[in-house]
Amino acid sequence: MKIVSNGLKFLFLFTMLNFLLPVAITSQTTEAEKGTVQLGPWDWGHIRIVRSTGNIEFLQRLHTTVNQTGGAIVFPKDKESGLYITDLSRFQEMLEESRANVKKFHNEGMYVIAYTTMALGGSSEKYEDTPKPEELNLNQVYQTPGLWEIYQEFFGPRPEEGPAMWPRYTSGREYSYYRFRHPNAPKTGGGFEMFGCQDNPYYLQYFTGVIKLIALGGHDGAYIDWTKVHEGTCFCDHSKNAFRKYLQEKVSADYLKKRYGIADLTIVEPPTNNTMALWREWLQFRSWSLTEFHRLLREAARKINPNFLLSGNINGGAYGNMAYTNGDDMEMMGAVDDFLYSEIQHGLQSVPRTEGETKISNSAPLKFLAAAAMQKPVWMYCVQPSTPKPIPNENALYNLIQLNIAEAFANHNTFSVVRETFGEPISPKVHNGAELIYGFFQKNESNLIGARLSANVGIFCSLNQFYSDEFSYFNPASRVLADHGIAHVMTVERDFTSRELVKFKVLVLPYVPLLSDPQLELIKQYVNDGGGLVVLGLSSLKDEYGLPRENLGLSELLGFNLQDTPVEVVQKKAGKGRVVFIPFNPLPVGKGDTDKTPLPDDHMMYGQGKFPARVKAAFEALPAAVEWAAAGELSGKLQAPYTVEFTTMEQAEKNILLVHLVNYNMNLDGIVTPANKVKVKLLIPEGKNVSQVTVGSPLYETQKVATKKSGSFLEFEIPAFEIYSLATVYFNK
Repeated sequence: MKIVSNGLKFLFLFTMLNFLLPVAITSQTTEAEKGTVQLGPWDWGHIRIVRSTGNIEFLQRLHTTVNQTGGAIVFPKDKESGLYITDLSRFQEMLEESRANVKKFHNEGMYVIAYTTMALGGSSEKYEDTPKPEELNLNQVYQTPGLWEIYQEFFGPRPEEGPAMWPRYTSGREYSYYRFRHPNAPKTGGGFEMFGCQDNPYYLQYFTGVIKLIALGGHDGAYIDWTKVHEGTCFCDHSKNAFRKYLQEKVSADYLKKRYGIADLTIVEPPTNNTMALWREWLQFRSWSLTEFHRLLREAARKINPNFLLSGNINGGAYGNMAYTNGDDMEMMGAVDDFLYSEIQHGLQSVPRTEGETKISNSAPLKFLAAAAMQKPVWMYCVQPSTPKPIPNENALYNLIQLNIAEAFANHNTFSVVRETFGEPISPKVHNGAELIYGFFQKNESNLIGARLSANVGIFCSLNQFYSDEFSYFNPASRVLADHGIAHVMTVERDFTSRELVKFKVLVLPYVPLLSDPQLELIKQYVNDGGGLVVLGLSSLKDEYGLPRENLGLSELLGFNLQDTPVEVVQKKAGKGRVVFIPFNPLPVGKGDTDKTPLPDDHMMYGQGKFPARVKAAFEALPAAVEWAAAGELSGKLQAPYTVEFTTMEQAEKNILLVHLVNYNMNLDGIVTPANKVKVKLLIPEGKNVSQVTVGSPLYETQKVATKKSGSFLEFEIPAFEIYSLATVYFNK
């Protein structure tokens, strides 16, 4: 299984290989060691990420609070001789130098997060060669007499299986690999990466040592690159045994017997495709296993630094597809990791802007990430309008970087990352644009810290659907509501409780065929208590395991049986609430919108607002359905062109409401059409009175604006702005 380089990860490894002394220090150190400056809160409202190996002046100019740099010192070599360092006292000096070297960042109030990777580096003779695990660099470490034993206090005893046995492989013993190179460089050289199996105890032992060294080197935390279980892997004996253990401990024996006729787990083999028994359980196991890998690493690091921060690095955008193909379940990860780090890997296709009549937006998956992360910090990387994938016009970078940052920020994410260099100089236009908008965030930081996305329309996001070869349309649903100016948030299955549902006036089920009996009871009670419910398609057709029901689980609420499913939109009152059913035509299991994917094209729908004919009418009906179900009580409504999006956030401690506005009306030449006559309508929370509303942007000073109160609603107009504007609603205490 060959993975062709897009060049983005080369620079990470390049940095690690060329900086023997990683630049980092951690929150485990005492305040005396840190100096007089205390690090700010680990909170979305405080985090502004910039990357530099040591240019303090540059970092300060861009209002940096988090620097991404450095890595673990792993089996270092002497620069002059090229031999491994075997003197542990010298190695300890290197760790001390690392801590001392980065104390300057802490003294400036900056966290430092290190880079590491699940990849194992190696080298073959030529670029065209198929890499072999025997060519991994760590084999030399393993085979050098006595070397492992010298470092065993960090890595444990020399493993019974060497590094050549650690990479993942398919059922046909094919290895996933990656050729790293700068995108502008020719395809030469034999450097490659393979990927360690998280189920291999010897690889886990090694990687635990890597994480411990990051903590000992003084880092505040680390993000782990290549956090994925490559499609079709892993079929090593360790993974097979771990799968059997998972089935024994996590899955009901009665269920396995009833559904698959399996009683003896010792003979179970992992399935290789979705026509085989245990396919769903195999997919879930891969996600669970990867998350458990993170949990164990974080646990080890926190024995050294109780505040160590850990994240993976997950490919992104279509997060249901990621869970299905790569074991990247962001909901599972969000419960373990201290922040989520994710990449939207569509290059220029995903750079936010407007091309003709098409608005390109990533706001839907960003809202999902905020929910999956439990609104802990989220770093969104790789929607990068700069080197190494430059846009056609460099002059556009000043505005485009601001739009990238604003889009992430408005959805409770942080843009990652603005670099000083990336193997070659970064345009100063990127730095200048980032400086402007980050300066605005810094000025408003006291109101931003502690703020959380908040709205009374919630979209239910269930990755469980994908494990049963179903597709749920939460990202496309979010896109449509954003285009129509309806404030909304997402909620994930982990948090689907009565305490969560009471926050919403409307709950949207964006085609959710798999629902459990307890979930059905929660939904029924929610509607009976006065909630609005919008149901796309045959949601509740199956139980939580993907097994068909005889009738729709929501049949009573919907007012019809499965065989009588209407072909038109149906609105009805139920209990104290309202229910809307929208007919929907999902793809058959295992089919995609194109020949290249087994799943619908999520990015086409959420990213460009383009919907296949089979579902177009359903999504066109969604905004009106939500408004009717809300019975005139939407918490936020925007009157503006579809190229302007907004989100609302509550900061309960400060007794304020934040309204973020982002104008996507910019092309790839960086030409902005300012947003004018933008009006906001908010539902005033019960028991609160508005004292004032202020509006500001990076280009003009914050000012009070006139407001109009109509019953329970507050209305005001946003002064014309170019890219980003922030309104703050202050309530009387």
